[in-house]
Amino acid sequence: MTTSPQETVNQLKYALRARLILRWATMSKHTKYSKHLTNEIDIKIKTGLYKLLSNIPSGETDGRTAYVSAGVVPVIVELMSLSKDNEAELAILALRNIGSGNYIRNLACLEAGAVPALVRLLSSRKGSEAEKAAGTLGNIAWCDAAGKAACVSGGAVPALVAMLSSSKGNEAQEAARALGSMATGDDTCKAACVSGGAVPALVSLMSSGNSLGGLNALWALANITKDNNGGKTACVDTGAVPALVFIALSPVGGYKVCAKEVLTNIAKHSPEYRQLVIDAGFNPS
Repeated sequence: MTTSPQETVNQLKYALRARLILRWATMSKHTKYSKHLTNEIDIKIKTGLYKLLSNIPSGETDGRTAYVSAGVVPVIVELMSLSKDNEAELAILALRNIGSGNYIRNLACLEAGAVPALVRLLSSRKGSEAEKAAGTLGNIAWCDAAGKAACVSGGAVPALVAMLSSSKGNEAQEAARALGSMATGDDTCKAACVSGGAVPALVSLMSSGNSLGGLNALWALANITKDNNGGKTACVDTGAVPALVFIALSPVGGYKVCAKEVLTNIAKHSPEYRQLVIDAGFNPS
C-alpha cells in the first residue's frame, strides 16, 4: 500500500510529538511505561525516516515538492536536533534529497532553520553526522545566494575550516567542497572564507595526499581567489605558489586544471603577483 507524502509526514510528526511528551512525562515521573513506549516511538520514527528516504524521488521535482508542501522540512530539522542512534544521519540525507538543486525547496530548508542545525552537527563525533552535514551545507550553499549567505552568517565557515584537518571518513573533502560552494558567491562570502582561515587549511589539504580532498581544496581555492584580492594575498602569504606550480605542471588532469586556474587568478591584475608566479615556473598566459 502506497503512503502519500502527507501521511508519511504526519506519522513522523505524531511520533516526534509523542517522544517529546514522553520525555516530559518521564522527567515528571508521570509514567511507569516509559521504556516500552520509548522503544515503540523509536521504531516509528526510524521506520518513518526510512520510508521518507525510499519514497522521495531523487530526480523528480514534483514528488519532492509534494513533501515540502506536506511540511516535512521542519520535522526533519527537528529530528536532526533531537534524534538518537543514527536518526540524524537519515534526517540529513532526507534533507539533502529534498532541498537539492531547487530554489523554492532550498528556501524551505533555510526558513525551517536547517543551517544552524547542520552547523551544530559539524562538531559531532557520532557516526558520519559531521560528514553528511558538511555535504548538505555544500548543496545548500551551491543552490543560490541566499543559501551561501545563510551558511556564512550561520557560522559554518570556522566549523568547516576545523574539519579540513580531519582524518575521519570523508569529512575533510566534504568540508572543502562546502567552502568551495560558499566561495562561488560575492566578495562577502569569499572574505568570510579568507578571514575564517580557510586558505592555509585548504593549502594544507591540497598537499596532504588525500586525493579527492586535495581536488576539492584546489577547486575551493580557485573560487576564493577569483577576482578577490584578499583570497590572492592569502594564497601568496601562505606560500602556496610553488606547490600550485608543481601541481599545475603535473600530468594529473583535474588537479592540473584547478591549480592553473588558481595561479591565473593570483596573477590577474597584479604585475607583482604575476612575476611571482612566473618566477616560480608557471606562465599565466
